[in-house]
Amino acid sequence: MNEPASRLTGPVRVVGAGLLGASVGLGLRARGVDVLLADASPA
Repeated sequence: MNEPASRLTGPVRVVGAGLLGASVGLGLRARGVDVLLADASPA
């Protein structure tokens, strides 16, 4: 019942590395998905 409907092929780009973007990226990484974080701020 908790299985994904499909499997991702390739990396996922998360635009915005703030609190929400970083949380989404970490959640995806914990599930074995390759993640690319992108942010406009040069911090």
